[in-house]
Amino acid sequence: MVSTKSFKGLYFTNHALERARERGLKISDIWAVWHNPSGSRYAFSKGAYIYWRLYGNLRVEIVAKEKDKRWVVISVWTKRQQEKRAPSLFSLILKKLRNSLSSF
Repeated sequence: MVSTKSFKGLYFTNHALERARERGLKISDIWAVWHNPSGSRYAFSKGAYIYWRLYGNLRVEIVAKEKDKRWVVISVWTKRQQEKRAPSLFSLILKKLRNSLSSF
């Protein structure tokens, strides 16, 4: 795993830098996700973790792994999140009606 660039102690593979560039992400944004994530989970790659953070309706995810006592970002991507809307009064009434009718 060859890293070419570092930022505040976090290293990046060429692949991660390329994906960040394609997705319009700054190195500082990626560092912020890793340093203060909203959540994390195990990645498929052994010993790697996926860290994520929301920026408005954009979810930024990074894959990072500790190698030789330093953290290396392997890849990054973004996902658009759908805005969650509160159900309308009409849909709540309809749901209640359906539930009461199904009990007959």
